[in-house]
Amino acid sequence: MTTSSAPTPVAPRIDHPPVATTIDGLPLPAPPHRTLLLLMLTLMAGLAVTNWLDHRSASRTLVGYLRASRNVITAPVDAVVREVREQPGAVVTPGTVMVLLFNDELERQVADRRSVLPTLEASLSQSQAQADVELSLKLRDLDREEFEVRTLAANHLEKQYYNEFLQTAWEEMLELSDGVASNGGQDVIYRLGALPQLMTSDDVRMKTVMRRQAARNAASVSAAQAKLCRERTAKIVALRSSLPEKIRRANGVDVATHQLAHARAVLEALEDRRKRLTLTAGAHGTVGLHLKQPGDRVVNGEEIVELYDRERQHIDLPVPSRVIDRYPVGTLVRLRFSGSIRCRGRVSIVPPHTEQDVETPTGDDPLVRVTIEPIGRLWPDVPIGSSVEVEVE
Repeated sequence: MTTSSAPTPVAPRIDHPPVATTIDGLPLPAPPHRTLLLLMLTLMAGLAVTNWLDHRSASRTLVGYLRASRNVITAPVDAVVREVREQPGAVVTPGTVMVLLFNDELERQVADRRSVLPTLEASLSQSQAQADVELSLKLRDLDREEFEVRTLAANHLEKQYYNEFLQTAWEEMLELSDGVASNGGQDVIYRLGALPQLMTSDDVRMKTVMRRQAARNAASVSAAQAKLCRERTAKIVALRSSLPEKIRRANGVDVATHQLAHARAVLEALEDRRKRLTLTAGAHGTVGLHLKQPGDRVVNGEEIVELYDRERQHIDLPVPSRVIDRYPVGTLVRLRFSGSIRCRGRVSIVPPHTEQDVETPTGDDPLVRVTIEPIGRLWPDVPIGSSVEVEVE
């Protein structure tokens, strides 16, 4: 019995293009132009992907710059910087001495005024001493004269009162004589008894009238002389009160006093100007750049040292105008400082215009300077002007 077996199937044969091989049968390396083409294609693909990723990241993240409220210490007068006390980065308080200035002309004026003061003080002392001596002599003479005048006035008053008394006495005698002549009327007996007195009454009356008039005249003269003495006494008193001032002027005390006061006032003003050469911090802050160094000459108003207020920091974010709609006021943003320190902020100011003092190149997007204020945790103590990555939350 014959057994027949089924035929074994045979796979179809695929013909490959011949591969170049070495003597040992290993395939030869690809041609150089093919390798170069593959490398170029790979590089272009990588650049495209990187550019796409960068563009995508740039569309969401912008770079701002840390700013702070800036105060500047300026020169109050033309001078030379002698010393800058505080170094950049130092924290200062109000009243801290920051800069010492020096002015040659001011120092010369101060020295000149100080050298003049002793001479003026000596001149004033000499004038005052001369005035005091002369015043004492004049007052002694016035006291002696016043004593004499008051004594003379007392004598005149005594004579006045005595003569007034005589005048009164003679007037009473005249009145008594008039009474004797008028009494009695038609009484013959009375008239015969008073006849001797009436016979001599005219002579007595005349003498009495003359003595009364003499007493009256003497009293008037004594009164006038007493009045002159009182007037002289009043003049002496007035002269005594004005004499010190007159003697001071005559001896140049007022002039010397004025000159000394003027010199002191000028020196005080110069000292005040010198104090202004010591410049102090007007508020809390952190020292920034030294815009001038010791030995530099500065003019009035020229900046010397910067101070930054760390408590009033913000971020200056230049935003392309085409994406400014993403940063309205109040927008919360994420911030990444140097060292990957992350904080938060909020858009506080969006100006209504782009940068006015910067000319935008043709084809570039104008920038809008947005201000971002801190919120949340404190921002790190990094240098002012440091770049900060900003991304809208």
